[in-house]
Amino acid sequence: MARIRQAGMVFILITMFLDVLGLGIIIPVLPQLVIDFRGGDASEASRIFGWLIASFAAMQFLFAPVLGALSDRVGRRPVISGIGMVFYGLAAEPWMMLAVIAFATLGAIGGPAIQGIVAGAVPSREQGAVQGALTSLVALTAVFAPLLSTELFARFSGDEAWMELPGAPFFAAALLMAAAVAIVVAAFRRHPTHE
Repeated sequence: MARIRQAGMVFILITMFLDVLGLGIIIPVLPQLVIDFRGGDASEASRIFGWLIASFAAMQFLFAPVLGALSDRVGRRPVISGIGMVFYGLAAEPWMMLAVIAFATLGAIGGPAIQGIVAGAVPSREQGAVQGALTSLVALTAVFAPLLSTELFARFSGDEAWMELPGAPFFAAALLMAAAVAIVVAAFRRHPTHE
């Protein structure tokens, strides 16, 4: 039983790493992308960027309780969606990003579901250590995400790009989130839960 629990924790940690890394990839390049959309007008772009971030946070505020209640009813299987990231990558104007936010927010709330799985699977005397490991994992993604994001953005935008695709970091985020979903599906097929 302990080996199954340990194997499950490895899947959970990998999933959380990929999920948070996918989200962290978009943050460093989003301001420059919005500036480019606005023809270099940093003042207008900062206002739009503020609306994008505020809208994302507002949608998380509205949807998190609903998704939490739904996970209590149907089970705590993290649903991670990279589809919204694909639409972000295809956006050519800030209003397109705003239109995607409500849908994309649903995929950005995997963290609480993962923490719920951990809380249910780990004895109370081990909770602190495991939650600390999850926090460290999130911090580790903050090291890798900006490096990956800015490298992708530099390689796929500007004069030296072999292919003009400034949304490349969003597509990479979608791939990472799809990998996380594949890991979750494989884990639950191999070790089904009975919640």
